[in-house]
Amino acid sequence: TANYFKYGATENTAGRFELYSEVLLKWIRHPILGNILFEYDVTLSEHSTNLDILAGCGILVFIAYIKFVINVQKANLRYNKNKGAAINASLVSFLFVSTFNAVMSSSAIYVFFILIPVLFFEDNN
Repeated sequence: TANYFKYGATENTAGRFELYSEVLLKWIRHPILGNILFEYDVTLSEHSTNLDILAGCGILVFIAYIKFVINVQKANLRYNKNKGAAINASLVSFLFVSTFNAVMSSSAIYVFFILIPVLFFEDNN
């Protein structure tokens, strides 16, 4: 994606944007409950955690996912008030990366996103 903005369209980035548009079209078919309930062999982009959750599980699960991310953010801010800028920057980075990459395919991301900020700043309490 960075190459797209730096050098213009390349075959790789154009292919990615095509995958993103296809997954959004799939979401439009079943926007509330997603495609997983209605299609036996649903294939999503596998290149965007956020778009895949939206298209695969629908807006209801996507809202729950966003609420989960926000609650983790609030918990980190509550326990680490003097590190707010760093925690907010990590949230923006996470949302950007998870929009353009399949970060949730790794369980290590969950551990890193949820536990590491709290443990890293635990000494402040």
